[in-house]
Amino acid sequence: MDISAPLLCASCNSNLNYFDTPSVDPGLHESISTWLRNGFGRLSVPSERFAQISTFVADASRSLRGYDKTITEIERQLSNIKKARDNLRSYFDDAQSLISSPIRNLPLEALNEIFTWCCKPGGSDYSLCLEEGSVLFPTLRLTWVCSSWRTIIQSSPDLWSSIEVTSSQLFHSHPSYFQLFLMYLSYSRDNPLDCYYDIDLNNRLLSRNVEKAFDTLLDNSARWRRVTLVVPKRGSNDWFSYAASRLSARAALEPERLVQLALGSFPHLESIQIPRHLPWSDGLSTFFGVLSPCPRLQSYQGAIFSWAGRSIDVSHLTELAVTFLFGESIPQLVCRLPTLLSVSVEYVRLNPELTEDADEESLEIDQGELHYSSLVKLQIPNTQLSSRAWSFLRLPSLMHLQIDFSRQSIDGPFFTMLADSQCKLQTLRVRMTSSPLKEALLDFIAVHPTLVTLSVDISSVEVLRDFTEHLKLNDQGGLAPHLSSLELGCKFRPYEITRASLCPSICEMIESRCAILRSSEGNPIGISGLQALTLVLNHQHSYLIVDHFIHTHLSPLEEAGLQVDLHS
Repeated sequence: MDISAPLLCASCNSNLNYFDTPSVDPGLHESISTWLRNGFGRLSVPSERFAQISTFVADASRSLRGYDKTITEIERQLSNIKKARDNLRSYFDDAQSLISSPIRNLPLEALNEIFTWCCKPGGSDYSLCLEEGSVLFPTLRLTWVCSSWRTIIQSSPDLWSSIEVTSSQLFHSHPSYFQLFLMYLSYSRDNPLDCYYDIDLNNRLLSRNVEKAFDTLLDNSARWRRVTLVVPKRGSNDWFSYAASRLSARAALEPERLVQLALGSFPHLESIQIPRHLPWSDGLSTFFGVLSPCPRLQSYQGAIFSWAGRSIDVSHLTELAVTFLFGESIPQLVCRLPTLLSVSVEYVRLNPELTEDADEESLEIDQGELHYSSLVKLQIPNTQLSSRAWSFLRLPSLMHLQIDFSRQSIDGPFFTMLADSQCKLQTLRVRMTSSPLKEALLDFIAVHPTLVTLSVDISSVEVLRDFTEHLKLNDQGGLAPHLSSLELGCKFRPYEITRASLCPSICEMIESRCAILRSSEGNPIGISGLQALTLVLNHQHSYLIVDHFIHTHLSPLEEAGLQVDLHS
């Protein structure tokens, strides 16, 4: 390799060659190699050669030091060149990003939409999710990208206004979670607040943070919009009493904000959920009174609902799901709230001042005048089916119904009202506790051919078998011809399955309602008719028997697309 050409510094043009390569006699090098292979020492080397070798060693040592110095300088220069290149690349990338990056050309409104989507990952309703062993805070993470994003996000309170706390104990076991909780509430400012809060009463006093979180949540109640409070049965009376007193005390301490903070002032509240299994208590009753007024309330799910002693404003209510309805019948409720679209009530307790012998007409509203409701979904207890107040109501929009069939109600005012309403039911969920009611249920299904979803819970395996026989379609049609989803539930013992021939009856009924669709090549591409079958069984051994039989006989339909689900 020829290295005689000079190496010049790029900045000062100075010579970087710090070495002189000594001349090497090829013969001398060959002789040195021979002497080394023969293994003789210096005494075997002629004196004149020994002097020549010594001179070469001295010259080569000086040249090697020059080589090392030159290499060091060149490597320094190369490092500087690489660093200059990397800096230029960084400047280039920044400039290129500035002029061509799509996200930098987005309008602020579009960027906010992207932020909103990113702050609720995986379809979550909350931008802060605090769980045991997991914490998701995408809004805060976005602020770490750049100062521009941080400024935009911190000035967008809606991105901080949805919080999920799966257990208040987390504020005791993870103090940093409490700081995140406060940060989100702070940046949400006065924006309406969506919150899921699981209240662990057993750990409330373990940490000051847990108690502070309770109070902070209640202090922001005037901002509640969609709120779910998960309160355990044990201690719920004390918590609801405390919550009501906290709200009342804070209103008294800040009279200048009385309009916003007064007891029962929830100007943004649209939806509130509390556990429906909670027992009736004075604390719960007091807290329920706190909800007056709430002019934007659209959905209420909880243990109780009552107007007794309250001037509660629920004029915008569209969804009501409660365990207990106090004070009046469901027909009266529907008449008083014309905006209702969905009602679910398990028990009704009329005004205790009314005796059992009270004139039932006193419970009716505008007797003689028909009330038309836009109700779409209704779940009511058996005791309400015979109320005379149904005679003054019409539900032409009703599409989803869940009821219990009873001997006393099949010919009562409720079913007469449904017939007169000429509603087109699509979903029917029925629990039937008496065998003679099978015919009444079949007659009811027959007058509602628009049914798409049917769920029936029957107490007898023989009745269930007979019921499936009546559901079979033939060339002339049959019951519920447009049925797409069927759920059958029954309580029976394993030996009853064979005796009643239940499994063959179910399979024959399903096969009469399904047809495999095939391509021009004859390959299955789907099914027509019934699309889904669910069987709810009460015994594990029964489940194993039915599961094997059903999947074996319906396997061609399942392969074509029929959804079959069995569980106990």
